[in-house]
Amino acid sequence: MSLKIERSPRVIERLDVEINNFKDNPICLPTLNVSIGGFAIQCSMEERIQLTPEGDFVDDEVPVDVNLHLYDQHGQKECISASCRIVYSRRIAQDKCQIGMNFIELLIEEQSKLLKFIENASKCNDVK
Repeated sequence: MSLKIERSPRVIERLDVEINNFKDNPICLPTLNVSIGGFAIQCSMEERIQLTPEGDFVDDEVPVDVNLHLYDQHGQKECISASCRIVYSRRIAQDKCQIGMNFIELLIEEQSKLLKFIENASKCNDVK
């Protein structure tokens, strides 16, 4: 199932995400924010090169597989697996980059888990 969700509310959350890059090597990073449509990560230049070898150029034809690790209101860890498209990759400081990803394939059960997590987090945090 493909998701076409525009400008959904984002919650500021540092969640662990494991991203399989184009060489199928897993890279583990924390998220900056999460929404039902996708998430953003902050990474080093080296990690950015592993995800977007062309720097600012993003090949939107090549999806990446991710495992997003959520925690429910009881502290139980849940994992959401999805395919994502990298929508932007930019350098924001000397060795600091930001990459944004949109979900392109997310099963209904996974989408429900994510939505529930965002709703719970929204009650506790500011939504942007």
